[in-house]
Amino acid sequence: MTRTMKTAITPALIAIAAAGMAHAQTAPAPVIIDQTQLGDSLSTLVVTAPEGAEEATATNTAIGNTASGYRIRGALDYTLEQNANGTVAADTELLGGNVTGVVTSSTLAYGNSSTAGTDDGDLIQSGDQHTTGSVAATSRIDVQTVGAISNSTVAAANIANTSAANGQNTATHLQISDGNVTATSDVDMCCDAGYANTLTSASGNIASATGTTSTALQTATQITRDGSEITAHSDIYGYHGHETSSAVTASGNSYTVDNEWGYTALGLEGAPLDQTNGANVSATSLASYGSWSGYAYSSAYGVGNSASVNNIGVDTSLNALQHNTGDVSATSSLNSTSTSGGTGQVSAVAIGNASNAFLCNTCGDAVLTGTVNQINRGNIRAQATAGTTSAGGVYGTASAIGNAATFTSSGD
Repeated sequence: MTRTMKTAITPALIAIAAAGMAHAQTAPAPVIIDQTQLGDSLSTLVVTAPEGAEEATATNTAIGNTASGYRIRGALDYTLEQNANGTVAADTELLGGNVTGVVTSSTLAYGNSSTAGTDDGDLIQSGDQHTTGSVAATSRIDVQTVGAISNSTVAAANIANTSAANGQNTATHLQISDGNVTATSDVDMCCDAGYANTLTSASGNIASATGTTSTALQTATQITRDGSEITAHSDIYGYHGHETSSAVTASGNSYTVDNEWGYTALGLEGAPLDQTNGANVSATSLASYGSWSGYAYSSAYGVGNSASVNNIGVDTSLNALQHNTGDVSATSSLNSTSTSGGTGQVSAVAIGNASNAFLCNTCGDAVLTGTVNQINRGNIRAQATAGTTSAGGVYGTASAIGNAATFTSSGD
């Protein structure tokens, strides 16, 4: 089932916006952005580090449409429409022999991207983002002995971020993801002297808001279409690893609000956060070493719909409708041995719908409220495997959950 309606602009929302404009120091600056990308956005980067190089860095980005608006000491009225119809792909290779310092690779692919913010003023944001083409980010690292490795591979169909300080952040989003989204990391090395960290993430729709000493009023309709695939995959091999980690995340729809010292609402009465995921979501983390020392960590997290709100000291609410019909899987493995007494850990978590609201109630009189409606029709699978003949300790966790909702209020 798919739903394409926008969140309704109710009289309550209009009153909220008007109240925000009234206390702003200046009248809102109007910004209207309308972008359509019909062709492909393709970026390929190959970096070959010479033998004995002190460091090696590869940074690669492909985006269909990107927009931003920011105002300091004033209010901003930000209206956005983005359509990405072509293929978006970023492909990175970082090759070399021995590198004495850090090997850094960053690969990012977005269909549509938007950021908006204010400082000492109110933000009123209304945005529509629609991606119909596929989005893919691929990173490949092939090196010998290195000082350290830091790799990040991120792909998303639509992403929108808002922020406010000393003002009010009122945001309404419509995000629709129609195509496949893929993030892939492939790391081969001999040995690292310091650490080897890999982050791999694939998402259909992402929205987030941050603020301090501000009111946050956030809502959205987020849809990933039936028949699409959201896939994040990481495969790491090393002859010897030291302090290694592979973290893989795949999500259909997600919305995160982190605020401090201001009333915070993710989803409003009469206009709740509405998330519908029809995509199959898959997160896979595979880590294999001849041996490791220190720690070796492999984790995979897959979720159909995710809503999270966190606040300090002031009333907070979460109102969400979550409907997941896609299959969600998380697979994690660690195969190695540690004769030096290292610690190994594997984690696989798969969830259909997840909602979390947290209030740090330092004053003791703030209230946490909300209503969450969750329906999951997809199959949820989690698998974690740890294989080692010698180690100081090996720990594994696996969780497959259809629906999860948590409201937590804690004081000093």
